[in-house]
Amino acid sequence: MEKLNRIEDLPDFPAIRQISEALWGVTDTRGAAVLVGAGFSRNAVLPTPNSIKPPLWLDFCRTMKERLYSAVGVEKAPTDPLRLAEEYMISIL
Repeated sequence: MEKLNRIEDLPDFPAIRQISEALWGVTDTRGAAVLVGAGFSRNAVLPTPNSIKPPLWLDFCRTMKERLYSAVGVEKAPTDPLRLAEEYMISIL
């Protein structure tokens, strides 16, 4: 595999330039916005074939429920992932 030393050598450089101009260029339009949501990293190429895939929201929720609600039963835990995250942050502070 050929090593690329400059961004201009990337096969997708024209697309990268177009995105760059949309984000930072001065135009009459508002430009582009880049949004990366939960699960985006699941599409990444893993370092090795037996690497563990990055977790999803459901994985985080399950872990937070187990840590926060194991004494009273995880079935009593809230289902909103953001609420669970807030409760988890408070519990570790």
